[in-house]
Amino acid sequence: MLLAALLGAFGSGARLSLSGGSIVDDDLGIAGLASARLIIHANGTVRAVGIGSDFDIALNSDTDWIRPVVLAPNYYVRATLQSGLPPSGPTLGQWHSTAESRQWELSRSSPGIDFAELLIEIGADQSTAIVSGVYNLFATVQ
Repeated sequence: MLLAALLGAFGSGARLSLSGGSIVDDDLGIAGLASARLIIHANGTVRAVGIGSDFDIALNSDTDWIRPVVLAPNYYVRATLQSGLPPSGPTLGQWHSTAESRQWELSRSSPGIDFAELLIEIGADQSTAIVSGVYNLFATVQ
């Protein structure tokens, strides 16, 4: 009932967008841990978090991933590994409800560089993507 009212109030529904981008965390030898994290929040925002570099910033901040954000719980997100190492987080290649925030994280605790390229897709059901973006995660320990 609430969803029907919201859809009626906003016309045909939501506007979705994903910008893609890179999340680079470099511990610079301070903490000994680098962790690049991509979060698709249930509140409609996309966040990039770096543990070693101590940052938490919004990606897609001008549009979020959905407008109006109240419709965010009605969608699904899928992350597919395109290249590199698989990050931790929800099962890759499967659709997950956006009623909960979803995050994928690539961590490293010894000297070197880890990389993951993720295709993030959002759809209204668990079969067809409406929008997609490629996100690169880099975790570097010096």
